Amino acid sequence: MQSGPGVPARRRIRAMVALAILALPDVSALAQTERRRDAAMKIEPALAEALRSNTDAARGIGVIITFRDTAADSGVRRQILQRLGIVPTAVYEAIPSAAATVTPAQIETLAAAAEVTAIEADPQARILPRP
Repeated sequence: MQSGPGVPARRRIRAMVALAILALPDVSALAQTERRRDAAMKIEPALAEALRSNTDAARGIGVIITFRDTAADSGVRRQILQRLGIVPTAVYEAIPSAAATVTPAQIETLAAAAEVTAIEADPQARILPRP
């Protein structure tokens, strides 16, 4: 950067401000990284493992979705799921949860939603044979 009487003071100030801005950390990247970390923490480890081993992005996975207390009403939970493009297989009345069959992309959408606190695999129940 040139300095001295030949370079106007405003130009020097603009150059210094530009350098200072470039030296700042990328706040949007930091916020995005934090959001991804928070979203990943909502996904139960067994479900995360199933997602890593999944080779079919269109395959539906049964999940239980737990919501914040602010979504305690089942109607509110239905609206949230509808807004996210998810059709529930069940919306529970007594607990702030719902069940759905979703794709891996929809799991990411759920994890990014502020109203969702946890997403876990919904294993199929099996009837034991009679002894």
